[in-house]
Amino acid sequence: MNSKSCIIIPYYKSGSLLIDVLDKVPEVIHYVIIVDDCSPIPLPEITSEKYRFELIVLKHSQNRGVGGAMKTGFQKALENKEIKFFFKVDSDDQMDLTQIPRMKKQLMENGADFVKGNRLYDIDIIKRMPVVRRMGNLLLSFITKFCTGYWNVQDPTNGFFGIKRRTLSKLKLRNLHDSYFFETSLLGELFLNGAYIKSIRMPPIYKTEVSNMNVALVPFEFLPKLFRILIKRISYKYFLFELNIGSIYLLGSGVFFVFGTIFGIYHYQKNFDMGITTPAGTVIIFALCILVSFNLFLSWLDFDTKNSPKRKKL
Repeated sequence: MNSKSCIIIPYYKSGSLLIDVLDKVPEVIHYVIIVDDCSPIPLPEITSEKYRFELIVLKHSQNRGVGGAMKTGFQKALENKEIKFFFKVDSDDQMDLTQIPRMKKQLMENGADFVKGNRLYDIDIIKRMPVVRRMGNLLLSFITKFCTGYWNVQDPTNGFFGIKRRTLSKLKLRNLHDSYFFETSLLGELFLNGAYIKSIRMPPIYKTEVSNMNVALVPFEFLPKLFRILIKRISYKYFLFELNIGSIYLLGSGVFFVFGTIFGIYHYQKNFDMGITTPAGTVIIFALCILVSFNLFLSWLDFDTKNSPKRKKL
């Protein structure tokens, strides 16, 4: 049975760096799909005859973002039934393509549905990262873990990944974002499908090119979308698809918090208007409700961290 592999490269303003990427494509890759996302810097001249893999170039008539480019590449690649493994590689030559054979092995032999790079495994490597990028990655990584449910993925914002055809075919591509939020929205969809993710350690590569992402706008764009992923994940996992002990923890936490908050505000305002001191018993009831709510939330968090999608048995 043919099990061919494909690299999808979203191209935007990378210029000649794209050639450096193509020159490093490993032998395990049979197809490379480049999606020109209406880049103001045109594609460099590519001599496709010198490569042993088949090169396919697609062009957008307007800029759709990295996610939009990847969805176009996915749709094209899925048309070829021989392609069983799909890898995303950026066009700026910041990804170590020698890692792709290791990534493919995880998908083929070790039960992974999705494999991605992990740059945050060594303190010395983290120190080499630009300070702003380092702090942003660490904070965003933690929030992403919490919202997507993939607590075992050490570097969830890493855009270097591979995915099986079977897993990709289950995803609703229309639910994936077109912007830089693409990778995170992909994690959200993978969780709902119970996909097991394997992280592979690989050092980061940083060059002199300037990122197209506006770092100042990241919190304003990412946080509301992450919150929606969290609400969707909780709704599906704990209430729609199944009810479990985590559902009880979470529901109980919410009930005690809402009741305690309303109870405390009502009695405080009532006693304030009457000009009397709030009784100690009222304060204790309020504090007890909040304390029970917090403990139930911690119990849910413990349950949630232990129930990320597990590796499939081969």
